[in-house]
Amino acid sequence: MGSCFNLLCEPWIPVLLLSGEQVEMGLAEALARATDIREITDESPLVTVALHRLLLAVLHRAYGPADEAAWERLWRARRLDEAPLRAYLDRVADRFDLFDPRRPCAQVSGLPGRLASPVARLAPERSTGHQATVWDHHRDDVPAPVSPAQAARWLFSHHLFCVSGSCGDGHCLRGVVAGPLAHAAVFLACGENLLQTLLLNLVPYDPHEHQPVPATTDDMPAWERDAPPDAQEPPGGYLDLLTWQPRSICLRPRRDGRVAEAIVMPGRQFSVRRLACDPMLGYFADERPGGVWHALRLRRGENWWRYLVRATKPSTARWRRPLVLEVLARRIARGALPMGARTQVAVMGLAGEKARVDLWRRERCSLPAACLRDQDMLADLDLALRAAERTHAILGEHLWRLAQPEDLAVGRPSQWGGQADCGFWNGLHDAIDALPGRLSGSVDQRGEALRWWAACCCRQALQLWSVSAERSAHSRGAWRRRAQLQDRLARTLQHELLDPLGGGAL
Repeated sequence: MGSCFNLLCEPWIPVLLLSGEQVEMGLAEALARATDIREITDESPLVTVALHRLLLAVLHRAYGPADEAAWERLWRARRLDEAPLRAYLDRVADRFDLFDPRRPCAQVSGLPGRLASPVARLAPERSTGHQATVWDHHRDDVPAPVSPAQAARWLFSHHLFCVSGSCGDGHCLRGVVAGPLAHAAVFLACGENLLQTLLLNLVPYDPHEHQPVPATTDDMPAWERDAPPDAQEPPGGYLDLLTWQPRSICLRPRRDGRVAEAIVMPGRQFSVRRLACDPMLGYFADERPGGVWHALRLRRGENWWRYLVRATKPSTARWRRPLVLEVLARRIARGALPMGARTQVAVMGLAGEKARVDLWRRERCSLPAACLRDQDMLADLDLALRAAERTHAILGEHLWRLAQPEDLAVGRPSQWGGQADCGFWNGLHDAIDALPGRLSGSVDQRGEALRWWAACCCRQALQLWSVSAERSAHSRGAWRRRAQLQDRLARTLQHELLDPLGGGAL
């Protein structure tokens, strides 16, 4: 059709500049101006993860780094030497055309047009096929076209987060594996600008030494391959893993350049989950002898802070901390990064089971660099998490009891748990962000921080109680029961949370 959209120069990566302006940039400009960019900011955390991994693959190809000494030189320079980057991008410029008739970027040409479906199929939040209609109400028989930039973002994120199920048509359906990051908690270290963020997640890369994952000598990103590899071929190395393509996809542009349809078929069907080696994921071994390693998963209804606290803990016989955080801890211990520095860790991903998509998550918390090395601070963070979860459980129990007498008026008791969960954790967001910094002081300061934290949890519980209980008071008896339960709630919180820490009265 004559369409052309080269991802190196066409604007498609959404970024937030240090000035506060939101713009879109091509891949080459985003890397060249990485110090002027605060962060990549897309409405979908899945796209955000995919774009970071794409940029990391390019940086690894252009700069390595082969070891920590090479990484330190990149970090101290504070700005990328553009010569290696320009030389590499010039060499592969023709591989980044989104609509190239022979080698479209991140796609496979020549797929049967009869299998075309709405391009929204590439985005789990969109209403298409069997996906639930939540925010989006487009119809499959009237596919809504999107810009090439939007289609490209969905394309890269779909390869990473596609769920298991089947691909094909009514005559030949084939089962397909999920993407390498589907349902997993993805961890990303965040710096003060995009360059720092990329460098903090740039682990040593030497395929000859099998760093950071087992590799062959021909490890390369997907766009450098002349033909798709065998469907059951394992990753050739880290660059292959970063650009893994479990689906064969072909976008179908219209004459105006917009994209309304895409063809999706099975791609590389080797299950990379079996390798348990992705640097952005944490892994735990099951309890069976010689236990199999599984990625830490995002689950609906679970407190996201639990993932963050878990990820900061050092690796054990049954737990592997995400390699990006493990390497960050080593750099702090070696002095390449100052112990007093503060960084942010983002937790992102998709929650669900098999082909079902429940929700996506994107949370971020500031952490002192010492948090990755200080065992006492890690223990205090774990204690604070357990205190918050106990507070939430006490609140849920009392809301459940309040709902019992007037179940028909206020709904099933189980509904109170969902309301309490949402309001409780959302209300603690600012306190969660401040807590690690308060725990980075002396022993006395840590004790004071834990008392402050317990008080925050109790206040949040009582505030949510007042809002929720107000709806249940429809009679004099209900008001009396509400007062009794509120007094009991306050006494329980005081006894179980504040008194053990030497805190004041509620």
